[in-house]
Amino acid sequence: MNLPECFKLHINRVYIVRTEGEYYSTFDPIDLAFFKINRIGAEILYMISNGGKVSEIIAYLSDNYGISLENAREDTFSFLNYCQNEIHMELGV
Repeated sequence: MNLPECFKLHINRVYIVRTEGEYYSTFDPIDLAFFKINRIGAEILYMISNGGKVSEIIAYLSDNYGISLENAREDTFSFLNYCQNEIHMELGV
């Protein structure tokens, strides 16, 4: 996936996700907090920002990273839980 250098995720707040070397960071402008995520996490957030459904994200991860659908599902939900619990994103996906 060709990720942009920076993109916005409009959910309960506007989150900015941008490249920081080999990682990505997301910035919460209300809490004034930065969170570091890896490329796969950035891909998941980018897909969500473009209206991607969880089933599409799981299939994408399985196809592009050569993992089983079950592992892709577990990884996706683990990351989404992290986003909701640690970054306070109300993803609603």
